Amino acid sequence: MSQLTTSEPGKVTWRLRTDDGVELYVEATRADEGADPSGAPVLLINGITMSTESWNQLGRLLRQERPVVRYDMRGQGASDAPAGPYTRERHARDLLGLLQDLSERGLTPLHVVALSNGGYVTQLLLGWLHHAGLAAAAGLSESQRDALAERGDDILSLTLLDTFARVDARLHAAVRSWLNALAAGGAPTRFDAATPWVWGPDFLAANGEALAEARELAAGQPQDAVESLLEGLLASAETEPDLTPVLSQASLPLLVALGEDDVLTPVRNHREVLEQFGRDPEQVRTVPRAGHAAPIENAAGVAALVRPFLRKHDVPGGVDGRGVAAM
Repeated sequence: MSQLTTSEPGKVTWRLRTDDGVELYVEATRADEGADPSGAPVLLINGITMSTESWNQLGRLLRQERPVVRYDMRGQGASDAPAGPYTRERHARDLLGLLQDLSERGLTPLHVVALSNGGYVTQLLLGWLHHAGLAAAAGLSESQRDALAERGDDILSLTLLDTFARVDARLHAAVRSWLNALAAGGAPTRFDAATPWVWGPDFLAANGEALAEARELAAGQPQDAVESLLEGLLASAETEPDLTPVLSQASLPLLVALGEDDVLTPVRNHREVLEQFGRDPEQVRTVPRAGHAAPIENAAGVAALVRPFLRKHDVPGGVDGRGVAAM
């Protein structure tokens, strides 16, 4: 890991070197003054093409009660973008390395809030955490399997937003169309192709200027990295292990929610997630006035669901004085 840097009061950033030498950008922000010290940290995990900045609104709401940790997956934001594709398995190995690093910094146990592909990745890591055979079948090294054995109690609760248990035909077709758009017209055209899948109608109607700026930012993303992210998701669909026998035995507190206008991963996908965990499929929660990017489109609506859930599952006594001071 590289040396810490401080960009603003209460916030630290660093670069984490993974097992294959890729460096991931990580940041942690201390809880606001006056927050209850029993509030355990929360780790926010990106969807495809997101960056840590995508969590700004929700992050501000969550840090009123607890430290907030974010990171960019490989190929995204400020992290390295090596040759791809970036598969679910590769992202899960990176996430395991991050948990190890956060444990050393006094930032575990923690809650996890994961969006879209981040939720897909997190479900695989949980499968590995609960079944050594799955990890061995995935080719994890002995040291990585030892690390998994040490990380079993790191995650206090899991919130999955606008996500999926498997890459179904609809999602596969959407991602393939984005790859075709990328090949035909580059990153801006890919952004245009994804727009009606990602954003809800209320957000589209009210944020034309912001979306135009987002399109410009998308145009600056390395095309190879975007392709590697999308190809990695499709490649992962070909090798999805059945996690139901493992995750259905997990007692981890679970919140599953989606934007009410999410057309990319609608309610049926979230019922499948709950069924995979052995939970009542009718427990799906919805966020009003939001599509597939609910934490961006309606951060307050997401916070209204997430904050009481996290409080309910905090560890009595807190974690190292709200965590960041231990780094």
